[in-house]
Amino acid sequence: MDYGALHLTSKKTGIKPKTRQSRFEGSDRQIRARIVRLLLYQPTTFTHLKKTVQTDEPRLKQILEKMIREQLIIKTKSTYQLKNE
Repeated sequence: MDYGALHLTSKKTGIKPKTRQSRFEGSDRQIRARIVRLLLYQPTTFTHLKKTVQTDEPRLKQILEKMIREQLIIKTKSTYQLKNE
């Protein structure tokens, strides 16, 4: 999408985009993607997420809590899983 927004649209219209997407490497978006990828296969524990996602514990807790508030994932006892619709 960035390519389309930055190059194709600006070529057609002559209007340069006003914003750029923030850096992905090391971002919360990248961590969220890793969490979702893990949870696609099976529910998992915080300990496993912490080892696999490779970020500090407070940041991981904050991201998981936000994903729960957004109703993307649920926490049951000691495991996290994707919310089934």
